[in-house]
Amino acid sequence: MGCPVVLFIPNLIGYARIALGVAAFGFVDNPLVFCALYFTSQGLDALDGVCARACGQTSRFGAVLDMVTDRFCTSLLLMVVGHQTAPQGGMPVAAALVALDFISHWFSMYADTLLGGTSHKDMSKAGTPWILQLYYKQIVLFVVCSLNEFFLLSAYAAAFGGIQLTSVVQLWWAAGRVAASDAGCTRSGQV
Repeated sequence: MGCPVVLFIPNLIGYARIALGVAAFGFVDNPLVFCALYFTSQGLDALDGVCARACGQTSRFGAVLDMVTDRFCTSLLLMVVGHQTAPQGGMPVAAALVALDFISHWFSMYADTLLGGTSHKDMSKAGTPWILQLYYKQIVLFVVCSLNEFFLLSAYAAAFGGIQLTSVVQLWWAAGRVAASDAGCTRSGQV
């Protein structure tokens, strides 16, 4: 007898994503920990589907778990950003984006189920709008989703003012150059 679907490796990755997402929101006032946990959760999103296909462990349960986890994590992040930008009217925008995300994905999955489809990402059906055909190409979907999450995490981190990635990188690089200079490594091209 095979492994129960709830214990498939990609589903275990999904549970880890949920745990990391919940943990991240426990550190919402600590941007470094929050971003590390949330980013790890989202990074695992790129792994679960690859793992499912590689291990021959694709399942309807896994597809639903992945979809629900995506909606859960992104919605919570939108609500945090909405809360942070509430004085500028951010909460209604965040709520509208959450509603649009849930409604569009729910309708898409329901339509596929109703019409006998196997995945909301299958764009081979006749009459599929070209923009959806493009969006659901694996690399395009990965890049667009990654940029969306990066934008939301950047909006979250910007509320803390002192968290500026370029400043951290600049400091690290400059400190390394000064340390190299002190160590006598100042020959051309070494610093």
